[in-house]
Amino acid sequence: MRRVERLILGSPIVLRAVASLTMHGRKDSKPVLDWVARFVPMLRYGNPGLSYEFKSIRGQHQGLEAPGDPEGAEDLEKTNLSATATAEELEHREHIKITFSDGSSDMLNLELYQHSHQIMQQILELDMEKSATSGIG
Repeated sequence: MRRVERLILGSPIVLRAVASLTMHGRKDSKPVLDWVARFVPMLRYGNPGLSYEFKSIRGQHQGLEAPGDPEGAEDLEKTNLSATATAEELEHREHIKITFSDGSSDMLNLELYQHSHQIMQQILELDMEKSATSGIG
């Protein structure tokens, strides 16, 4: 298993549509620390022009809280409204701002991910989707 991981992590990952990544996170967050340690060096190696910045967030950990009824009787629409966050609220939560080469941007709310590989998978999927729609590649 360790050999497979080394083989996968040793091969460069080229992002075609992503121009920069700005991570806003806490220094004590396990998924953030794991992602920075495992994936940032690999991304920098495969994408020398990629801009990366880490901005530390201070304060208590505030996750998304969706009201829930253990019986499942809660109205789904009410739950979805409570679980969404505005851009201003997201600025104070752990997130990654992805800026694409065409100037558009997207944000990933890191509160939704438990593991660093889930964050990386989402970045790769956004990159593939963006490069397919803009004809890059």
